[in-house]
Amino acid sequence: MTTFGKVAVALWTSGRVSDEGAEMWFDEHPRFVCLPFRERSDAQVLLFLAPQAAERALAAMNAPAGALTLPSVLVTDGPLTPRQVSRATARGMARFLDHGMTTMSEVAEALIAAEADAEAREAKSRPNPRGGQARPPAGDDHLATGFSPREIEVLRLLAQGSRIAEISARLNYSERTIKNIVHGVVHRFGFRNRTQAVAYGVRIGAL
Repeated sequence: MTTFGKVAVALWTSGRVSDEGAEMWFDEHPRFVCLPFRERSDAQVLLFLAPQAAERALAAMNAPAGALTLPSVLVTDGPLTPRQVSRATARGMARFLDHGMTTMSEVAEALIAAEADAEAREAKSRPNPRGGQARPPAGDDHLATGFSPREIEVLRLLAQGSRIAEISARLNYSERTIKNIVHGVVHRFGFRNRTQAVAYGVRIGAL
């Protein structure tokens, strides 16, 4: 549901975060409409504020039978285990933020990015009048994945088993640049390491 250009966010909290406090922040933020979690079918993106409650949030991510899996942002104490990352991404997690290091402004940015990614994926899969599926212009795959073209290139080579030095030589970048690219992905998505970043890229079809 979109109201005058606003993003509809269904909010789930663990009880350690004040529902009233979070809802007051949303009331003062012109970009969002905050919905109770029970009305998540009307939302565009889900927000899980779950300090010390990652498992409870993961359980709450399960979509009701027949419902669409909505993109979600998970804010909890990091890092997640590889198994938790796998479960969360399978249930729609688009962004992970470490509760102890995250401001509400960063949460807002993550919500907007998750919703934009979902819209781009929907547009990419939408049939076009000439048959087949509509695709974004060449080089715009990052709109649907959250990765830049250069990040996709590096992650794809990592997925193939290439080492940093090999990627550096192949792409004609310094090893430091390659490491910075990988670090940027790991930090932005809240992954524990490059292995989780590659696994996520493979799962969403970016690689």
